[in-house]
Amino acid sequence: MMLAITLDDFGTGYASLTTLQSLPLTGIKIDKRFVADFLTDTPSEAIIAGMIAVAECMEIEVVGEGVETEEQRARLQEMGCYKAQGYLFAKPLTRAAFFANYG
Repeated sequence: MMLAITLDDFGTGYASLTTLQSLPLTGIKIDKRFVADFLTDTPSEAIIAGMIAVAECMEIEVVGEGVETEEQRARLQEMGCYKAQGYLFAKPLTRAAFFANYG
């Protein structure tokens, strides 16, 4: 069984570029603060593009967090981020609610 390690909230706090070098990561999750306004904020879009480029070079998966609109999802996909999570897909569930609906 292969261990999968995805770095959450990439680009903030301790989830930095240095972490990419020191852990055997299989993926990164782009923090929702970048996703929230990247369609109208050029610096956020540029940062996301850079994160995706780094991940592609390292051959690791990219997940966009906090995706709330179809436009965000489509633009992330155009940029090379093929996985996303957020209210567009589902609201957070308790464990009991998850198993009641999907278990």
